[in-house]
Amino acid sequence: MDARKTGLIREGCGGLRSPLVSLLWALVPLSLACGETATGTGGSQAVGGSGGVSGEPVGGFAGSSSSGLSPEEQLRERLVPLVEELIQPPLGTAASITAVRGALSVTVTSGTLSDGGPQADEQTNFNVASVSKLLTAARIVSLASEGTLDLDDPLSLHLPGVRLLNGAGVDQSATVRLRDLLQHTSGLPHQPADLVEQSGNDFSNPALLQLMTESWDIELAGPPGQYRYSNCGYALLGAIAEKQGGCSFADCMAPYLSELQLPRSTFWPGELDENAAYGRVEVDGNAVFNQPGWYSSRYFLPFGGLWTSTAELAKFGVGLAAAEQDLAAPLHAMTEGQGHGLGPIHGERLGAPTLEHDGSAPGFYAALIVIPERDIVVAIATNGGNEAAAEIEAFSAIVDDVVTAVPE
Repeated sequence: MDARKTGLIREGCGGLRSPLVSLLWALVPLSLACGETATGTGGSQAVGGSGGVSGEPVGGFAGSSSSGLSPEEQLRERLVPLVEELIQPPLGTAASITAVRGALSVTVTSGTLSDGGPQADEQTNFNVASVSKLLTAARIVSLASEGTLDLDDPLSLHLPGVRLLNGAGVDQSATVRLRDLLQHTSGLPHQPADLVEQSGNDFSNPALLQLMTESWDIELAGPPGQYRYSNCGYALLGAIAEKQGGCSFADCMAPYLSELQLPRSTFWPGELDENAAYGRVEVDGNAVFNQPGWYSSRYFLPFGGLWTSTAELAKFGVGLAAAEQDLAAPLHAMTEGQGHGLGPIHGERLGAPTLEHDGSAPGFYAALIVIPERDIVVAIATNGGNEAAAEIEAFSAIVDDVVTAVPE
């Protein structure tokens, strides 16, 4: 099966402490087999040694510590070795970390976008895999805030051509609510068994989601109300967003990303400029770099198709943290609940509640951690990995270390 057409297949999900969303595509050999190189500059001030790490402060506040370094310089100094770890085997060749603490924001980057390619900088876009679900969720929740739809609407109201069949063949689409899709309690499988057949094997068609949902019987994998992580559920949310906007998912999300002041972020690889990382995977022991267009399955976009920089991803996180304190904010509902909420996973770090989501796709790992009580946001991305257990463990450990490095 051609992974470029079908999308991602999740194998497992970590716990709340490090909720890495592990996804798996079948990998196909491309003509991009390369070796490994990791150098970098990119920021206005070089930091570190031969590893080529750069750090670009964004905002911040004045002051210096007894060591003579300003708060932002101290934070950057702690992040430098961690961004270097993200470009070491078994991970990628390019990496970026943005850490926000109150008014202070620092981005550090390292490495090259592909083997011998341009150097990563603070504007480099990465595919952030399942972290994309947070933006899809945000769009649906914002539409509910506007009154365009209700999170308790049944799926059948918005996609009447979709039937969700339980083991007895009884349609459950009138009982599954939009909030069930958002929080993975719809009973849907991770991916439907008839995905290729239902799509007509035409995953590049801009109208794909609408065509698929005109008439589709999906067999449930469990009873509604039971937690079961599902990319399929977010594909259906993408179809609902399309129907509300009268455009393809990527086109509908473009003005919303602009509204969120994320000007370089996009759900369509064709909109990227040259400052986008290639996804590094290993095939038969050789490094292969997937160009951004490899990730252009229209089915995949709502649950894994966002391309963004860590600086813009962190900016979204800052907005989410602000919404947690504002009952009238359009995204406040995303900050409520427990377990897997309306997009974010509710966890705990640094002794405080978190809103977070991790993601992996062939060639990419990413994470967004928001700690409203501590006024801390962390966004991390790297362009490498086959989603193997050792990689997931290594990435999760680095995420933990980055979060620990942010407080004063």
